[in-house]
Parts: sequence; C-alpha cells; structure tokens
Amino acid sequence: MNIDLVPPDERTPQPVRIPNLEMFRALAKSKPPFEMRRLLLNEDTPRHHYKYMRFDGSPDALRNLKTLMVDSSLYLSSPADFNDPFEFRFKVHRHGDSTAIRRRVRRWLSTAPGWRTLKKRDQEALLTSNMVQLPKVMDDPNTFERHRHGVLCLASDPRDLLMWSHYADSHKGICIQLRTAPDPGIFLAAQLVDYSDVYPTLQWPDMDPDVLKAILTRKSSCWRYENERRIVGVDISSRYLGFEPSCLSGIILGCNFPTSLESHLSQLQAEREALGYPEVRIYRADVKRSHYGLRILRNQT
Repeated sequence: MNIDLVPPDERTPQPVRIPNLEMFRALAKSKPPFEMRRLLLNEDTPRHHYKYMRFDGSPDALRNLKTLMVDSSLYLSSPADFNDPFEFRFKVHRHGDSTAIRRRVRRWLSTAPGWRTLKKRDQEALLTSNMVQLPKVMDDPNTFERHRHGVLCLASDPRDLLMWSHYADSHKGICIQLRTAPDPGIFLAAQLVDYSDVYPTLQWPDMDPDVLKAILTRKSSCWRYENERRIVGVDISSRYLGFEPSCLSGIILGCNFPTSLESHLSQLQAEREALGYPEVRIYRADVKRSHYGLRILRNQT
C-alpha cells in the first residue's frame, strides 16, 4: 500500500474548492467591475491575468482555445507534465521519537482505501513494513505524487519577450487576457509564486500549513522573470475550472502570428455570440522600432 508524505486532509491550500464562490459571483453580477475591484480586491491583486498559449491551428490547439472562448473553462494541468522537473520538490527534516513517527504513519495509512477492512494484525504488519520503508519514501522526489495535483499558471505581463518565446511558440502563438473583477471568487485564489534557490523544508512528522503552501507555490529563482501566479488544486488534477464568460476580455496575437489562422478566431467568436457571451477583443503584439520591446495594438484585420 503506497503512502504519501502529506495525508490528504493536511494538504493546504485548496483554492479550487473556493468557499462562498456563488456569493462572490452574485455580488459581481450586481455591481460594475470597477466597484467590485474596490470592494473585494486589494492593491496587490492585478486587474488582469494572462495566459500564454501555443496556437498553430491544429486540432489540439483549436480544442484548447475553444475550451477558453466557448466553454469558459481553464485547465488544471498536472505538474508531472511541466517542463520543470523540480515542481513540488521539498526536503524533509525528520525529528521526534519513534512513537510520534509511528503514530503519523498509522494516520497516513488510515486514509488509504481498504485500511479499515484489514484485520488488526494485518494493519500492524503493514504499519511495520512502511516504517521500514520510510527512509526510502522520504528520499523519493515523487513522494508528494506530483501527478495528483492540478496547477493553472497565470502571467502578469502581456509584453514579456521571454514568455512569448517560451510559452507562445516563439511569438507565433497567443496570450489570453482574463479580467479579475467579474469572477473574483476564482481569481482571488491565484497565489504569487515564491522564487528561491532552496527547497522548502518540511519538519516531519509536524505539518506546518505555510510549508505545505510553499511546496505548492515555490519555484527556482531562475524562473523569477515569469512573475507567476498560480491556482493550485490539491488532489484535483487534469480537471477544468469554470469561470464567468465576461472574464475573457482579450486575445493578443503574437507578432509572428500567421494571418491565415485568424479565421479560427472568428469562428469561435461566432460561437460565443450565439451563446450570448460578450465579444472578445483581438489585439496584436507589435515589435517596437526603437528598442527591444512590444506594444499591444487593436487588431485591424
């Protein structure tokens, strides 16, 4: 029976399971965005979030964009599929006597399916076996089972040259603009990533919620340029998170975006219109002439 270093009931935060979500949404519908921002959002909460994407007209790319434009859903990706193998890594400082550790491992195992159906002697045998395996489990970088948790990565700057290069197919892709105010219940859950050169340290068998949060939101300092915020779903991976359609306010085409693909955007706009959703403004990133940089212009075609 496999065990995870952090029992399910102690994995925090769980921002996808948003309390009072419907209350936030009802309030957002009753007030204009500027008033919602004043009421619910603090100065550290951005007015917009951005999502860089590849878009080459392929079936997968069309499906992903339709999910955003028509289905009004965001995908919680598994970190196991990320390009950074260091996601959700941490180091463990083991302390406490054997009785406390054994109690923790028993609690671990009690969350696993089938535990309660085992006879007491079989529970004790399994407990002893896992105590023996514990040093190996704690040294395993996949202990936190990265594939079980979902992450939505959001950017703060639609003009970042590296983000366009790395996540939007070398400026041939797109950047999605999402407004915070129409659905604050979702986007208030977006937490700033902490950039550091060291892993978080989990004092085990204690469970500090701040350390567990750090495990989910810390990245190497080499990624600092991304200035990322992320929504993390604990034990919720490869799932969709719905948002209010009016949050999607713009799509920015990369400066190398092929004009031949713009017809796909027009088709998805028509599908949105048929559902009564607000029009999404289309912009284009334009290379500045005097220095390295981009400006965002309303698309004219």
